[in-house]
Amino acid sequence: MAEPGPVSIGEISVTLRRVMTPIGLEVDTVVLEGSDVTIQPSPFAISGPTPISAEVTITAAAIQALLAEKAPGGLSGIQVVIEEGQIIVTGTKRILVDIPATAKCRLRIFEGSQIFVDLVSVEVLRGASLTNVIRSQIDALNPLIDAADLPIALTFSEIVLEDGTVLVRGSVSPDWQKPLVS
Repeated sequence: MAEPGPVSIGEISVTLRRVMTPIGLEVDTVVLEGSDVTIQPSPFAISGPTPISAEVTITAAAIQALLAEKAPGGLSGIQVVIEEGQIIVTGTKRILVDIPATAKCRLRIFEGSQIFVDLVSVEVLRGASLTNVIRSQIDALNPLIDAADLPIALTFSEIVLEDGTVLVRGSVSPDWQKPLVS
Protein backbone atom coordinates (compact mmCIF):
# COMPACT_ATOMS: atom_id res chain seq x y z
CA MET A 1 0.00 0.00 0.00
CA ALA A 2 1.30 3.43 -0.92
CA GLU A 3 1.97 6.06 1.73
CA PRO A 4 -0.82 8.66 1.94
CA GLY A 5 0.12 11.94 0.30
CA PRO A 6 -0.58 15.54 1.24
CA VAL A 7 -4.15 16.84 1.36
CA SER A 8 -4.95 20.39 0.21
CA ILE A 9 -7.69 22.23 2.07
CA GLY A 10 -9.22 25.50 0.83
CA GLU A 11 -10.45 26.57 4.29
CA ILE A 12 -10.02 24.98 7.69
CA SER A 13 -11.89 25.63 10.93
CA VAL A 14 -11.19 23.41 13.92
CA THR A 15 -12.61 23.79 17.43
CA LEU A 16 -11.21 21.85 20.37
CA ARG A 17 -13.45 21.96 23.46
CA ARG A 18 -12.71 21.38 27.13
CA VAL A 19 -8.95 20.91 26.81
CA MET A 20 -7.48 19.97 30.22
CA THR A 21 -3.94 21.24 30.82
CA PRO A 22 -1.42 19.41 33.05
CA ILE A 23 -1.90 21.91 35.89
CA GLY A 24 -5.66 21.22 35.90
CA LEU A 25 -6.91 24.29 34.02
CA GLU A 26 -9.80 23.54 31.70
CA VAL A 27 -9.45 25.56 28.50
CA ASP A 28 -12.98 26.13 27.20
CA THR A 29 -12.09 26.26 23.49
CA VAL A 30 -9.15 26.38 21.11
CA VAL A 31 -10.31 27.61 17.69
CA LEU A 32 -8.02 27.35 14.66
CA GLU A 33 -8.90 28.90 11.30
CA GLY A 34 -6.94 29.24 8.09
CA SER A 35 -7.01 28.95 4.33
CA ASP A 36 -5.00 27.28 1.58
CA VAL A 37 -3.64 24.70 4.03
CA THR A 38 -1.83 21.49 3.16
CA ILE A 39 -1.83 18.60 5.63
CA GLN A 40 0.82 15.92 5.36
CA PRO A 41 -0.40 12.83 7.25
CA SER A 42 2.93 11.08 7.89
CA PRO A 43 4.81 12.60 9.57
CA PHE A 44 1.96 14.90 10.51
CA ALA A 45 2.54 18.48 9.37
CA ILE A 46 0.44 21.51 8.44
CA SER A 47 1.71 24.10 5.99
CA GLY A 48 0.35 27.06 4.08
CA PRO A 49 1.19 30.51 2.77
CA THR A 50 0.11 32.29 5.98
CA PRO A 51 -0.18 31.44 9.68
CA ILE A 52 -3.36 29.79 10.93
CA SER A 53 -5.20 32.07 13.36
CA ALA A 54 -5.85 30.73 16.85
CA GLU A 55 -8.09 31.79 19.73
CA VAL A 56 -7.97 30.20 23.17
CA THR A 57 -10.88 30.89 25.55
CA ILE A 58 -10.81 30.32 29.31
CA THR A 59 -13.76 31.11 31.57
CA ALA A 60 -13.68 32.72 35.00
CA ALA A 61 -15.35 29.55 36.30
CA ALA A 62 -12.43 27.42 35.04
CA ILE A 63 -9.90 29.69 36.78
CA GLN A 64 -12.02 29.61 39.94
CA ALA A 65 -12.15 25.78 39.86
CA LEU A 66 -8.36 25.60 39.42
CA LEU A 67 -7.74 28.01 42.31
CA ALA A 68 -10.18 26.16 44.58
CA GLU A 69 -8.44 22.85 43.80
CA LYS A 70 -4.94 24.28 44.39
CA ALA A 71 -5.82 26.46 47.41
CA PRO A 72 -3.73 25.93 50.53
CA GLY A 73 -5.37 24.97 53.81
CA GLY A 74 -7.34 27.73 55.46
CA LEU A 75 -8.26 29.46 52.18
CA SER A 76 -11.91 29.25 51.24
CA GLY A 77 -14.76 30.98 49.44
CA ILE A 78 -12.74 31.68 46.30
CA GLN A 79 -14.60 33.72 43.68
CA VAL A 80 -13.18 34.86 40.33
CA VAL A 81 -14.47 37.76 38.26
CA ILE A 82 -12.98 38.99 35.00
CA GLU A 83 -13.69 42.65 34.35
CA GLU A 84 -12.03 45.88 33.30
CA GLY A 85 -9.00 44.06 31.94
CA GLN A 86 -8.24 42.32 35.24
CA ILE A 87 -8.84 39.05 37.00
CA ILE A 88 -10.25 39.76 40.45
CA VAL A 89 -10.01 36.95 42.99
CA THR A 90 -11.72 37.15 46.37
CA GLY A 91 -11.49 34.65 49.18
CA THR A 92 -11.10 34.22 52.90
CA LYS A 93 -7.98 33.09 54.74
CA ARG A 94 -8.43 31.59 58.18
CA ILE A 95 -5.71 32.72 60.61
CA LEU A 96 -7.39 32.46 64.03
CA VAL A 97 -10.18 34.55 62.46
CA ASP A 98 -11.49 34.79 58.92
CA ILE A 99 -9.64 37.44 56.91
CA PRO A 100 -11.35 38.44 53.64
CA ALA A 101 -8.96 39.41 50.83
CA THR A 102 -9.18 40.53 47.20
CA ALA A 103 -6.35 40.13 44.73
CA LYS A 104 -6.29 41.95 41.39
CA CYS A 105 -4.19 40.31 38.70
CA ARG A 106 -3.32 40.80 35.08
CA LEU A 107 -2.07 38.36 32.48
CA ARG A 108 1.02 38.74 30.33
CA ILE A 109 2.50 36.85 27.44
CA PHE A 110 6.02 35.54 27.99
CA GLU A 111 8.12 34.76 24.90
CA GLY A 112 4.99 34.15 22.82
CA SER A 113 4.44 30.72 24.33
CA GLN A 114 3.35 31.17 27.94
CA ILE A 115 0.69 33.15 29.79
CA PHE A 116 1.70 34.32 33.27
CA VAL A 117 -0.43 35.75 36.07
CA ASP A 118 0.99 38.93 37.64
CA LEU A 119 -0.26 40.27 40.96
CA VAL A 120 -1.32 43.93 40.68
CA SER A 121 -2.68 44.57 44.17
CA VAL A 122 -4.04 42.93 47.31
CA GLU A 123 -6.75 44.40 49.53
CA VAL A 124 -7.15 42.81 52.95
CA LEU A 125 -9.57 43.64 55.73
CA ARG A 126 -8.44 43.74 59.37
CA GLY A 127 -4.97 45.01 58.47
CA ALA A 128 -3.40 41.58 57.93
CA SER A 129 -0.79 41.13 55.24
CA LEU A 130 -1.52 38.27 52.88
CA THR A 131 0.43 39.60 49.91
CA ASN A 132 3.24 37.04 50.28
CA VAL A 133 0.77 34.15 50.66
CA ILE A 134 -1.12 35.25 47.53
CA ARG A 135 2.09 35.87 45.56
CA SER A 136 3.38 32.37 46.43
CA GLN A 137 0.09 30.84 45.26
CA ILE A 138 0.33 32.72 41.95
CA ASP A 139 3.97 31.65 41.53
CA ALA A 140 2.90 28.02 42.03
CA LEU A 141 0.34 28.34 39.19
CA ASN A 142 2.59 30.08 36.67
CA PRO A 143 2.60 29.68 33.81
CA LEU A 144 -1.20 29.55 33.69
CA ILE A 145 -1.01 28.39 30.06
CA ASP A 146 1.98 26.94 28.27
CA ALA A 147 1.62 26.43 24.52
CA ALA A 148 3.73 23.28 24.89
CA ASP A 149 0.84 21.74 26.87
CA LEU A 150 -1.66 22.24 24.04
CA PRO A 151 -2.07 19.71 21.23
CA ILE A 152 -0.87 22.21 18.61
CA ALA A 153 2.07 24.64 18.77
CA LEU A 154 0.66 28.15 19.20
CA THR A 155 2.36 31.53 19.40
CA PHE A 156 0.38 33.91 21.62
CA SER A 157 0.10 37.56 20.56
CA GLU A 158 -2.79 39.22 22.48
CA ILE A 159 -4.83 38.77 25.66
CA VAL A 160 -8.34 40.20 26.03
CA LEU A 161 -10.10 40.06 29.41
CA GLU A 162 -13.82 40.77 29.16
CA ASP A 163 -17.29 39.41 29.86
CA GLY A 164 -16.08 36.77 32.31
CA THR A 165 -13.59 35.22 29.89
CA VAL A 166 -9.95 35.29 28.95
CA LEU A 167 -9.45 35.33 25.19
CA VAL A 168 -5.91 34.68 23.99
CA ARG A 169 -5.23 35.32 20.32
CA GLY A 170 -2.32 33.95 18.40
CA SER A 171 -1.31 31.83 15.47
CA VAL A 172 0.10 28.53 14.32
CA SER A 173 3.21 28.76 12.17
CA PRO A 174 2.53 28.25 8.46
CA ASP A 175 5.05 25.38 8.54
CA TRP A 176 4.03 23.58 11.70
CA GLN A 177 4.73 19.97 12.49
CA LYS A 178 4.60 18.01 15.68
CA PRO A 179 5.22 14.30 16.03
CA LEU A 180 2.09 12.45 17.10
CA VAL A 181 4.28 10.06 19.08
CA SER A 182 7.39 11.19 20.93
